Amino acid sequence: MDLVLDAVDAESFDAGATHDRAVEYLAIVRILTTFKRLSELFGVGTELVEGSWCEVQLGPKPGNPPAWILDAAADYIGPAIRTNVIDLKPMGSPPYSTTLPRKLDAWCAVESNPSISDRVYVASPPPSSLSLHIRMIDVGHANCAAIHVARNADSRIIGYYDVGAPVFFHRRTFPKAFFEQPRVPDDGFVILSHWDFDHYALAVTRLKSLQELQWYAPNQSVGPNAARLRTQLGVRLHFIDAMQVPILSNLRLWKGRGPTSDRNNSGYVLRATRRRRSALLTGDVSYEAIASAAKSRLNALGITHHGGNGSANPPPPHGEGHAIVSYGSPNRYGHPSELHLRTHEAAGWKVRRTAGDSLFARGDVWLF
Repeated sequence: MDLVLDAVDAESFDAGATHDRAVEYLAIVRILTTFKRLSELFGVGTELVEGSWCEVQLGPKPGNPPAWILDAAADYIGPAIRTNVIDLKPMGSPPYSTTLPRKLDAWCAVESNPSISDRVYVASPPPSSLSLHIRMIDVGHANCAAIHVARNADSRIIGYYDVGAPVFFHRRTFPKAFFEQPRVPDDGFVILSHWDFDHYALAVTRLKSLQELQWYAPNQSVGPNAARLRTQLGVRLHFIDAMQVPILSNLRLWKGRGPTSDRNNSGYVLRATRRRRSALLTGDVSYEAIASAAKSRLNALGITHHGGNGSANPPPPHGEGHAIVSYGSPNRYGHPSELHLRTHEAAGWKVRRTAGDSLFARGDVWLF
């Protein structure tokens, strides 16, 4: 399994030197191992789950699980340093655990705009009568969609749903030619489905101008690297919490019905309408966790979770349906599941891929 950790330097953290989210203290760590091996070496069981904290000691030790360190100072692109796991100790799930040191509780008190909004106010919004168009952007093994006012890649973009880039060990899936920088608008919004790296990383790697837009995101527990982005966004970050959040009359967010501890399924999906046609962008929310009204009478569908977990049992299309799966190839997660894609086709969807196939070259695909 791949264990990807949002990491902060322990000594600097203990010394209280990380309050300003300085890049020299932050990194992403990847560990390649199995739960059986972690149990044999360190006595670690399945308590190591998403959202939990652990202390990891890294260094050269042949025979121990391999690990790679990618410093935040390298804009999360590389190169990564290969090493080994010397020790690993679970530490719980701050800030909810009362047994943890207060220093961890303090770290999790995110220093960003704490306001909860039930409506998104778009800077200089277009008239709601405009026909909006959605372009699924090829960003390799990640997720990013641009919302345009015309079916032209160089037309005005009013906002984005997710702005992801691949985690570093999938960086080769990122396109060699990438033309998005001049298309980023001076105003507009970013809707973040949830706080996973492959859904926000463009804003901290190749398109930092995205940080100048207004961001709307669920108030989920995050690690230190995502917390750094929250701090950088400052007052441009607005947390949303309502089950439904209208953006424009033809754009609406729906909150996933999963528990708050499930980052994927407590995220937001985006439903767009145009001339009695509807499209749904799903992020990583499984179809079972999406409200029935949000996935009813759909003509276009962004397949959830890169065609992996959660993409079984798709909703049927209303008439002719076009579905797009965003992923990069090859990837270590085995995305997409060909069985799940065939299930979409059996339900009536015509499936396209940003990674390309025998009929289409890789690249951006118009969903709607």
